[in-house]
Amino acid sequence: MSEKKVFEMKKLFLSIACFAASFALFAQQDTVFLKKESKKKVITDRQPQMVFAELGGPGIALSANYDRRVTKETGGFGYRIGLGYSFTNDFKFTTIPVGVNYLVGDKSRGRFFEVGLNGTMILINEDIYNDGFFTVDNVDNQKNTLFMTSLLFGYRSQPIRGGFSFRGGVMPVFIEGETGIGAYLSFGYNF
Repeated sequence: MSEKKVFEMKKLFLSIACFAASFALFAQQDTVFLKKESKKKVITDRQPQMVFAELGGPGIALSANYDRRVTKETGGFGYRIGLGYSFTNDFKFTTIPVGVNYLVGDKSRGRFFEVGLNGTMILINEDIYNDGFFTVDNVDNQKNTLFMTSLLFGYRSQPIRGGFSFRGGVMPVFIEGETGIGAYLSFGYNF
């Protein structure tokens, strides 16, 4: 691996870390307050939000993400957006994952089963499309953008009063007519 690639990776990783840290610092200034709590519903003073770093998943390699519930309930529908980066000996790429998700489970304890649908734009910086995980045949070498669709099925621990959150699960993947399965693991901060 060349020094230029290592420098670019360090620079991008530092940018992603600063992006995630800025959300975490902002989150610590504001605490989630519960307005109503029962076994069926937990309602907060605003929509619960989360920032997290994810390994695998719709960001493919390493990504920084933001997730927010649609309502003031801790479960139910939500959406996410992120920015990821990866490189191999053959090529490097940037990913922009966007998706919707639904959380069902123990709302009073912040433990959920997560189901999600995601679309990821993959911006390839080289003309080679084989990194050992994705092999895309019959793709025009001038094409530098791919689109991936994925489903998420996993576990999410998201404290109802804010704090450390964890996610993990499996992910069926559909990209340029090919299918596969992946996994994801993420750690973040819920606020």
